[in-house]
This record gives sequence, C-alpha cells and structure tokens, in this order.
Amino acid sequence: MMKKIFIDAVETGNLISVRYSLTNELLLEPSGKSYQEMKAWAEEKLADLYEPLEGELKEKPLETYTEEDLLEMKNELDANFSRERLALYEQVVPVVLREKIELMAKESKKACGKKTKCCSEEWSVPAMAGVVSGVAAGGMAKIVGAATGVAVGVAVTAGAAAVAAAKFIKKLDGEDEEL
Repeated sequence: MMKKIFIDAVETGNLISVRYSLTNELLLEPSGKSYQEMKAWAEEKLADLYEPLEGELKEKPLETYTEEDLLEMKNELDANFSRERLALYEQVVPVVLREKIELMAKESKKACGKKTKCCSEEWSVPAMAGVVSGVAAGGMAKIVGAATGVAVGVAVTAGAAAVAAAKFIKKLDGEDEEL
C-alpha cells in the first residue's frame, strides 16, 4: 500500500520527492514489493519521471558491490534520475542488502506465527523493524526517508538497531508500554 505522502507527491508532480521516495523505499524494504507498485504508478502518472543519463554508469560484477558503492549509487541516482541508473540500482540493492531481506523474511514468518496485534503488510513487525533499524542491519549510517516525510535515523551498529527493533516488537506484543 502506497503512503499518502507519496501519492500526493506524484499527484502534484513533485519529482524530487517522488524520486527520493522511490530510491529510499528500496533501502527500507529491499525485497522491492512496495517499490514495484510505487514505481509503476509513478511511471504511469509522470511522463517526465526520468532524466537522460548523464555521465557513465560504474558497472562491475554484482557480487562485488559494497554498501559504500550502494550509497554512492543512490547519491548519483538522486542527482541524475535516469532509467539506466535506476535499473542498475534495482539490481544492486538486493545483492548488497541480501542479509536484510533474509532477516525481514524470517521476522515476517516469526511475527505471523506469534499473531501480533498488527499483521498487515504495511504495519507488520518486519516492516516496522525495517523502519526502526533503517538500513543499520547492513551497517549503513545514513538518514533515509526524509523525502517521504519520515526521517529515519540509522544507527551505526546493527546492535543499536536490534535493540530498537526488539523494543518495537515487545510494544506490539503488549509486553512493553514504552518505546
């Protein structure tokens, strides 16, 4: 389900917000489920979503990309939102953030087995743990989501993200009243 702030950005033609939302969505939910829906809708509504490619793509074998490469790619994509840059970014994100995708899938199975209070896709434990931890599970220290209206501070270590996610899960299960 797309967020209202993204829908509003598309409907008003706010290209910068739409582009940032798309690139951030892949970092927040790297399996790409919500991203694909958002991208398809934005492409349908915005004829000028993409820019012509400026400069060169820094392509190399997928398995050799690092988190630093991914952040550099995101910055380049934010500066030049071309189809070519986005296509490469879409290929690299699931490779670099493979562990995060696996963790989110595992947590999703675990959460549905626990029958938490909220188990919709948008508010599931793994989705919210992904928001709480941002991309810290991958060890990145960066602020993401500002363009979507949600500034997500990312911890430098996965340990701090795990503590935040654990508190959130306890809150969902009614075990902890305060976050």
